[in-house]
Amino acid sequence: MMKGGNGMYNSETKNYYCHSACNVFPEDIPLGTENLILYDNQIRNIPDSISTLTNLKYLSIQECYNVTSIPNSIGNLTNLRKLTIMETNITSIPSSIGNLTNLVVLDLMSNQLTNIPDSITNLAKLRILELGSNKLTSIPENITNLTKLKKLQLSDNLITSIPENIGNLTNLISLDYDNKKITNLPKSLSNLTNLIEDEDELYEDDISISDIESEDMDIDTNIDIGEEEYINSLIKKRKMSDDDDDITSMFKKVKFGGNTRKTRKTRKTRKTRKIKKQTKRRGRGRGRGKGRK
Repeated sequence: MMKGGNGMYNSETKNYYCHSACNVFPEDIPLGTENLILYDNQIRNIPDSISTLTNLKYLSIQECYNVTSIPNSIGNLTNLRKLTIMETNITSIPSSIGNLTNLVVLDLMSNQLTNIPDSITNLAKLRILELGSNKLTSIPENITNLTKLKKLQLSDNLITSIPENIGNLTNLISLDYDNKKITNLPKSLSNLTNLIEDEDELYEDDISISDIESEDMDIDTNIDIGEEEYINSLIKKRKMSDDDDDITSMFKKVKFGGNTRKTRKTRKTRKTRKIKKQTKRRGRGRGRGKGRK
């Protein structure tokens, strides 16, 4: 374990942690770092120099409320598989995010986002896209080009319509939106026959690891929405030493983005609308699921 001025680095796992003790972005992050976790700290600025960390596979910026922008240079981190930016005060995402074509998971929950760049539709490998709890009024029409998506989260926004061809996303097993705000639903929703009605069933399956660890993934870690399982497997695989007990506890606190269903308020309180295969029996050609109340 190596401790720097603002964070801690584990050379075995190639993880760098910057938590409550950090008040500026660390300058001592090794270039070989693969997982960078910025959590619950006083950092105000994510510098352009983050682009030098080209080995990053996972970047998490969580509960960094003083962060108001993300540099355009983030688009240079083309090895990223998972990007979590959650509970900050950013209002936009740079269009360069479209360069991160290896992303499988993109979690932008609980910020102040007012728009999403069209370039997001370049992320052809994306399986999980979390946009809930922002101030979005719309999403790019071409988001339906992301045909590998299995989870799309749109709830707790200002969105009043979803793309007409949403039915192109036939691999979706989870679609969350505010049905009180979105009243005119596209007919193509009836094409989404794989959606799961029971959210508990979804999290038991965890959008299966085999789906996420597909031919598109060349890393040896599990990136899925069952974050606790991922953390436990990482700790076991890397055989962290007793000296790493403090880091182990931090892993469990951070939860690699903190977005497991049981720990996020919005997931505790919301009731999601999902469409169920069996509703074809209703004869209306459109599924019906749970609505937000």
